Amino acid sequence: MALTNTIIMNLRLLRLASNALPIGSFAHSQGLESAHESGLLNDETDVFEWLRGIYSAGLSQTELPILARLREAFSDQDAHEIERLNELMLASRETKELWLEDQRQGAALKKILDEDEGRKAFEAPKGPQALVTQWARAAKMWDIEELSMVQAYAFSWLENACLASAKLLPMGQLQVHRVMSQMFEIIATTQVPHFDEARWGPSLPGLALLSSQHEHQSPRLFLS
Repeated sequence: MALTNTIIMNLRLLRLASNALPIGSFAHSQGLESAHESGLLNDETDVFEWLRGIYSAGLSQTELPILARLREAFSDQDAHEIERLNELMLASRETKELWLEDQRQGAALKKILDEDEGRKAFEAPKGPQALVTQWARAAKMWDIEELSMVQAYAFSWLENACLASAKLLPMGQLQVHRVMSQMFEIIATTQVPHFDEARWGPSLPGLALLSSQHEHQSPRLFLS
């Protein structure tokens, strides 16, 4: 029985991290398109350096710590804390595009989870949903361990970013593979801090500027 439960957990984790999950991640580049348009991204080295910076100063300091804290709140069934953290995550988005992207994907994942038979024990907060909130909800509903959840979230972000890069730049499968392999090392060696609200949040002014510019970019492939 224990082995069966582990297999089911792993399969659900793969489903959650898959770029094929129907939440619209393929429609967003999270600033990559604007960076390419501005001449900052021209080859795989540029993409790696960009992703390393985004992960080190952004994802590992913002989404991943609050994701772990949200899972704790779902475990405690602390509806007030879940709602507060959800609002905090959305408030940290520095541009309208990034704010809308988070809400779109969060709402899409919520719709998927609402069809699960175990949803009633882990209801989502009312109103707009951050993606990390629904990830934490899914992890608790499906008995996914915290470390596995955090690593899978990082992989999902990385895979989507690399696929977006391949659409924007002349990067083939081998180049994408090399970038992902390099980023695995960064993810493995970058410490994800414990959630501390006083110190929590992104430090990516360049991304905020590029995302603001992207709102007026035309033509474009991505929504962000």
